Amino acid sequence: MSTDIFDVYEVESARNNVIAMEINIDLLYNVLKNFERANSEGLLIRLQRKLANDIHVSNDANNNNNSKGQNKRLASLAITYNELINSTTQINHSFKIPIRLLKKESDERIIEPELSSVDLLLKLPENISSLFRRIDRFKNAKNLTICGDKVGDLSLILNEDDMKVILSWNEKLLVQRQQQQQQPQQVLDTSGSLSNGNNTTPTSIDANSHAGTGDNNTTEEINEIISVDVKLKDWKFGAKCCELCSNVVLILSHPYAVVLHCYLDDTDDVEIIYYINGITTDDDI
Repeated sequence: MSTDIFDVYEVESARNNVIAMEINIDLLYNVLKNFERANSEGLLIRLQRKLANDIHVSNDANNNNNSKGQNKRLASLAITYNELINSTTQINHSFKIPIRLLKKESDERIIEPELSSVDLLLKLPENISSLFRRIDRFKNAKNLTICGDKVGDLSLILNEDDMKVILSWNEKLLVQRQQQQQQPQQVLDTSGSLSNGNNTTPTSIDANSHAGTGDNNTTEEINEIISVDVKLKDWKFGAKCCELCSNVVLILSHPYAVVLHCYLDDTDDVEIIYYINGITTDDDI
């Protein structure tokens, strides 16, 4: 899979050539987006240890002792590429994104969340990012309600400064049905996590073809609004995946979670499953 994306891909580690890390995905997204927009070539991503003089350690004795183990895991992704201005001029861009290397013990704690139920799966069109970007106008809102139904309607609702805003997609979206044998078991408490697993195997059905499919859904069940409340900042990170991926399914599990199941292209070679934990108690709001 990696060699399908990169011309040259080299990773060596004692953990089956896997290096686990924590990274600010927003910083990485911005760098890659700038590379895509510019007339650029020669993208190089290299993992680098932080040098001793790059690490600022407190003079406090306790902080100094606590930092020793952490500093060994501090590193950065060094990203460089060349932007071609004209036939004789180019600009070299260089970025360093701080990361934290994870210990081997963390592998056992990184578990893909599972859903107790899947209430709705909607196939998102490639141009739906224009709807999601409208949310960026609202700076004071903290939470977002994502609503959908089984006839293909999708709306985003938020409140800012005593004003209720409803953003809706005007076209009916394709509704998908999950195969019963792939039904997940439970919800883990997580928000905005990345995973390479796959708990859903959706199959397409027409949004208006409920009659005669053998389902026992009544008209009330089909028109029932399914909603999940999430933190707006978590949604914004996930929504950016829709700009990069050509095949995205939105999964709603009321009231526990929203999942964006994304494929980079029309193949199944590269997928991102982005989980957003739902707000289920007043204490979370």
